[in-house]
Amino acid sequence: MSGKTYTENEVRAKVEQYLAMGNISELYQQDFVGYTGNVPDGSKRQYCEIIAEILLQDINHGKNRLNDISTVIRRQSYKMKTHHGNRLDAKKTSRVEEWIAKDMFEKSYDVIGTVFDYQVPLKGKQSDKNVGKIDLISNNGNNVYLLELKREDNTESILRCVLEIYTYYKQLQHNKFLTDFYLSEKSEIIPAILVFRNSKQHYQFMSESKNVKALMKKLGVKIFTIKPTYSITEAN
Repeated sequence: MSGKTYTENEVRAKVEQYLAMGNISELYQQDFVGYTGNVPDGSKRQYCEIIAEILLQDINHGKNRLNDISTVIRRQSYKMKTHHGNRLDAKKTSRVEEWIAKDMFEKSYDVIGTVFDYQVPLKGKQSDKNVGKIDLISNNGNNVYLLELKREDNTESILRCVLEIYTYYKQLQHNKFLTDFYLSEKSEIIPAILVFRNSKQHYQFMSESKNVKALMKKLGVKIFTIKPTYSITEAN
C-alpha cells in the first residue's frame, strides 16, 4: 500500500459519497480501493473488508446501487479485426498483462475454455470516460467469461479486481456482445478475475476476506488462478 492512509470512518464516508452521487462506476479506480493493508486507527480491519461490508449492506438493504452502473452504448463491433495475438517476432513490452493476454489468445484451458479475444474495448465514443477494456474473454461451451487479468507481481487488492470486472460486466451490451462474436444467445456471461497462484490477490482471497468473498458471491464474480505455465484452476 502506498499513498494517503484513511481511518475506517473516512473510508466509509468516501464509499458512501460514491454511492450517493451515482458515480459508483468510478469506485474501483479510487486509490483506497486498491489498498491491501489495514486502516491505521487501531481496529486492524482491512480496507477491502470495510468497503466490501458497506457494499454488501447496500445490497442487503435492497438498494444495490452497484446495479445502477450504466451500460455503455457501443455502435462498433466488440470484435476487433486487428487482434492476432503475439507474433513470433514480437518484442516483449512493459505492458505485461497485455502480453500475457495476447499469448493466451486462441488457446484452450481447463475450466475457462478457449480464449477467443483480448483487450475488448467497451467505449462507444471517444468522450466516454472511465471506460476500459476487458483483458480476456473465453468460452467453455456453456459459459462466456469476462476475465480481468493481473500480472504475477501486481499489488492491488482483490477487491479492486472484483469491482473492476463487475463494472465492465455492467457496462457491456450483453446481447450485442454475443452477436458480434457469433455466440449462442443462451450463453451465460460471467465476470471473473484471473490472478497468479500465490499472488497478492490469491493470498487475500485465501485469508480472512469473508466480506470480499460474500460480495463476490452476491455479484456472481468468479476467481481463477493461473500458474506461470498457464495452467488454470478455480479458487475456492
